[in-house]
Amino acid sequence: MRSLERRYRRSGTDADRLAWIKQLKAMHVLYEEKDRQYWRRKIAESSGNMEKLWQTLAGVHTHTSV
Repeated sequence: MRSLERRYRRSGTDADRLAWIKQLKAMHVLYEEKDRQYWRRKIAESSGNMEKLWQTLAGVHTHTSV
């Protein structure tokens, strides 16, 4: 990721910029998916325990409002 950015910064070519931006977007998609999986797992772990579920949901709300 950083190597693609450095390559673009050195060369300034459109092709290097495109490669860097494509990788950057893929990284964001990966992080968003990992975040969704984390919260789905936390909610699933809370099933059957309403107090824990509400605490988890409060964490989701706090996490998304930052």
